[in-house]
Amino acid sequence: MTTKSIKPGRLIRDSLITVIPIYRLLLVFYIPRLILYLLKFVIPNILLSNILDQLYSLSIGSIFGGAALFFSYKKINKEKTTIDQALQKAIKKFSELLLLSIILSLLFIPDFIPRLWFVLYAVMIEDYSIADAFKRSWQLTKGYGWQIFRSILIVKSILWVLIFLPSLISASTFGISVWDINRGELLTNNPAFIFNRLLTICINLFVYNPFMTMYQVLMFVRLLALEKRKLDSVAT
Repeated sequence: MTTKSIKPGRLIRDSLITVIPIYRLLLVFYIPRLILYLLKFVIPNILLSNILDQLYSLSIGSIFGGAALFFSYKKINKEKTTIDQALQKAIKKFSELLLLSIILSLLFIPDFIPRLWFVLYAVMIEDYSIADAFKRSWQLTKGYGWQIFRSILIVKSILWVLIFLPSLISASTFGISVWDINRGELLTNNPAFIFNRLLTICINLFVYNPFMTMYQVLMFVRLLALEKRKLDSVAT
């Protein structure tokens, strides 16, 4: 996989090829998220559910998310690593990951500034400090901001259509409108809502999370390769 393209079509294809051999191993990093999803089944209150989401993101989620990035990066580059080593790396960096999660959440950076999407990667993979990681991400993505934004937007749009399928299936199966299913999801134990939630969990856990992890890490690897090619051309 020597191509350095970050075009969405090529990235989607290469992400699928790359994720398949390590798919079952990568799922291990989403076990805590599965537990979170199941816990939310017994929490009928939307506010409490949202609080639980935030606490997860700032604690266990930071560790397992960072470890998944590191593990995927090593596997893409065919370097030896284990799940345990990836988790140990993330645990050592927990204070940085926690602070970074808070900063990014407050600034909404992942959504609006594509040139800073790889700050976490610079911290977790390249061992930059948080301050230097912002500079690193800005430098790495120079000249590719809109291309990165377009690549992420296209693949997320495709995956969001997939995530919407449970609502359509549930509505068709139980004779309820899609609007009613989505509006009342956290407010009832109706079988239609439970069925919809279970399907959504499965798609998130087994499709969306592992694929998006690989897609974004592969984009990071491609940007590193493009940067190296630029430096080599300048040197010659």
